[in-house]
Amino acid sequence: MNLLDIKGKVDKWISENVERRADEIYEMFVEFVKTIAPIADNRFRKVNKWNIELLDEAIDSICDYLNGNSTVIVLWDEIWDARVEGRSIGIDKIRMFFELINKVEKKVVRE
Repeated sequence: MNLLDIKGKVDKWISENVERRADEIYEMFVEFVKTIAPIADNRFRKVNKWNIELLDEAIDSICDYLNGNSTVIVLWDEIWDARVEGRSIGIDKIRMFFELINKVEKKVVRE
């Protein structure tokens, strides 16, 4: 999945203006991380099998790539906790995810 596909899906969720199951957001966020991590850090270019430890490392690398912007970490923590606790993800966090995608998109274009 590429960044535009992810952005389109998240934008669709925003337009629907409803909470989402944490698993659904988790899967899309993981796709986002897997898409951006190789851009943020070369170590992730040849990862074939992702696990939770690699995802955590990738999220830290994305935070560094965004000059210390902690939004990616905040979202990851919220999504993970909601998934474990069986909670939904509110529209505010979905909007935050969309804004994060926009920040990454702008950074990639500048480079």
